[in-house]
Amino acid sequence: MSRVLILQGSPRRRGNTAALADSFAQGAKAAGHTVTEISLRDKQIGDCLGCCACQKNRGQCIQEDDMKQVYAAMLGSDVIVLANPIYFYTWTATMKRALDRSFAIEEALTHKTFYLFSTGAASQESYMAHMLESFRLYVDCFADSRIGGYLFGCNTRDPGDIQGQPVLDRAFEMGKRI
Repeated sequence: MSRVLILQGSPRRRGNTAALADSFAQGAKAAGHTVTEISLRDKQIGDCLGCCACQKNRGQCIQEDDMKQVYAAMLGSDVIVLANPIYFYTWTATMKRALDRSFAIEEALTHKTFYLFSTGAASQESYMAHMLESFRLYVDCFADSRIGGYLFGCNTRDPGDIQGQPVLDRAFEMGKRI
């Protein structure tokens, strides 16, 4: 069975992106996988300093913050889910900060399967193409890692807008098929 990590990048506690990720988690749990969720909004994570010290000292970032917990969770997982609403066609600042900081463990973060779950006010998935491209490029940074899947929830500006949308069922089934 797989160890699944869901990194939640939304500033909302129970928003549309969380509902999508929760549906995936329920499917994964139903299939016997273990699921851990980290809400990045609750963590103190500084910006990458661009000092590259981590590249000189075996992936150890010099900053003393909650990113150390995120590193451990990422390295200890088989599956990493990036659950993030789309803000101006891409990542929230909270998620982008964590993605930038994962540079420290780039060499060690291998053999992972990544998923992307995003929601946004856009009326069609074509408006979410920049997010998908950014996700693909991020996953390409890690040796022997792959994309397991992605789902977008369109027309989801207000909390609860995703309720009743078929994408929730697709997320559940995707979680079962890890």
